[in-house]
Amino acid sequence: MRAPRLDFLAPGLLGPLPPQLRDHLAQTGRVPATERLLARASRLRVSAPEGIAPWPSAFPGAGALGLAGAGGSPDEALWYCADPLHLRPDRDRLLAFAGDAASLEPAEAQAVADAFNGLFREDGLTVTAIGSRLFLRLVTPARPGPEVASTRELAGRYIDAFLPEGEDGRAWRGLLNETQMLLHGLAFNAAREDAGRLTVNGLWFWGGGYAPHPEPGGVLAGSRTFTGDPVLAGLALASGGAAHEPLVDDGRLPEGDGHDIVHWAAPDAAITSGDLEGWLAALQRFESHWVPAFTAALASGRRSEIRIHTGGVPGWRCRRGDGHRIWRRVRALAHHLERA
Repeated sequence: MRAPRLDFLAPGLLGPLPPQLRDHLAQTGRVPATERLLARASRLRVSAPEGIAPWPSAFPGAGALGLAGAGGSPDEALWYCADPLHLRPDRDRLLAFAGDAASLEPAEAQAVADAFNGLFREDGLTVTAIGSRLFLRLVTPARPGPEVASTRELAGRYIDAFLPEGEDGRAWRGLLNETQMLLHGLAFNAAREDAGRLTVNGLWFWGGGYAPHPEPGGVLAGSRTFTGDPVLAGLALASGGAAHEPLVDDGRLPEGDGHDIVHWAAPDAAITSGDLEGWLAALQRFESHWVPAFTAALASGRRSEIRIHTGGVPGWRCRRGDGHRIWRRVRALAHHLERA
């Protein structure tokens, strides 16, 4: 029987990177195992497995999917992801910081939900907290809210460039402004500031949609998906697959005789947080942990092939015999990086 395939989702591993990180990369030296792996693998025609978008923000109805993936039960209302932000003045504009640096503890998330609901519940707007995640629920709106960029697209940039326009946009901007004033006064922010952590003074609502009802099938059906991203977990469940906790970041691949999807979030989380050193550390872990694990799994026959997907560019297919392709030119990692 043919050994199973493994899809390794590592968005952000090859960027896109801000210019300052690209400049810094030139000073960090080479990652020879990663460079050889990419040189000898075959290129795929697609950037993600069938039924999976390169980035979770590309999934229609990400808010409802994320709620389901986090353990909630989306009803027929309109749902958005509600991600915490740290908004920092820069002259007359506001820079948005997100990701791990602005993440909430479960008690903080519940405090945000309680405060928000106390102010907006009569307007048909409520926030649900599940662990450290927040989701916005709109009750029977006349029409869906505006299309907005995801938090990962916003992070590290000026928020005004991403605010929606038009009639719907004005109401949405008003909601964001009122939320900002509400969160500024929450008690936990003083404790965060005393501890040297970023305060949370904004929420970004994105991925609006209704609970999807996809036809079971595609690569997710019957597969195990290991992820900490609630949107991807929700998509796996909706497609007839199984969602599991993310793997420990030590290079150990899952055992089994079926197709697995492993989502490694560390590179993208670092980029979203603006953590340049964190991204470089993730790159080194890929070099020292994941590349040897891929090589061993293929050499032992436990996996027939491993496909690596890094986001917005076509992925790579790694097979057992790739190591013999010694004639292929090994290029520095900078050659493969996506441009922001």
